[in-house]
Amino acid sequence: MTGFHQCRWGYRNVTISKEVVANYKKAQIPLDTMWNDIDYMDSYKCFTNDAERFPLDTWRPFIDQLHKDGQHYVLITDPGKLFSNTLRTLMRFESFLVDDIKTQRTHLKDRIHLACLSAKSKDLTNFKFF
Repeated sequence: MTGFHQCRWGYRNVTISKEVVANYKKAQIPLDTMWNDIDYMDSYKCFTNDAERFPLDTWRPFIDQLHKDGQHYVLITDPGKLFSNTLRTLMRFESFLVDDIKTQRTHLKDRIHLACLSAKSKDLTNFKFF
């Protein structure tokens, strides 16, 4: 999608997103695509919406109006881990961190090794860290 886009984290509810679009129109600034960051999600769970801040009965007409006006709408999905204070969740999270640290350590060691090999070749015109 080419054209003029508006994207920002912090549009806390559908009313604010509607106001942004209306203000673009009022100021006669082109807007082809409106984005919403993860603020719309219910507790930041993927493929959900917060029913209080982004109720479907208000949100859907807003999106329909964008489409009628020839505009596009994009939702950002940011997959993550839901964190809660249960022992099982804490144990899974700790395991995830340990596995991630091991992976990153191995990856970093390989990158440093490659950087040293490149530097030893004395051909610094093709030096690459990665």
